[in-house]
Amino acid sequence: MDKARTFNKNILAALFFACALLIGFESGGYQACLMSIGREFALSDSLMGTLVSVQLVAVMLAPLVFGPLADKIGKKKILTTFLLVGAIACAIVMLSPSAGFFAVGIFLEGFSVSIVFYIAVAGLTDA
Repeated sequence: MDKARTFNKNILAALFFACALLIGFESGGYQACLMSIGREFALSDSLMGTLVSVQLVAVMLAPLVFGPLADKIGKKKILTTFLLVGAIACAIVMLSPSAGFFAVGIFLEGFSVSIVFYIAVAGLTDA
């Protein structure tokens, strides 16, 4: 096996593990702070549960919607695009003036982290 191929597999493996960490951190991280978020935006318990649902729906939908597209136009393009979407989503979450903007941010972040994880797994499988 040549060095370039081994290097690419190592990069994909590192991306895979980073994405696994990000998915866990994203899911558990903001949910651990959900009570503080609820106080900040004056949310009821049901609205805080809706925020969790918004993120989990995004995580489930992303591979279904963009998985086939990654095979058609290329994994690298989708990966790059959704890394940018994730960065924008983080900015939205940090700067959100209302619960609505926060929900959009966590939806986009869940969507982007999920598709990046999906593509990392597919890339490792291809390699």
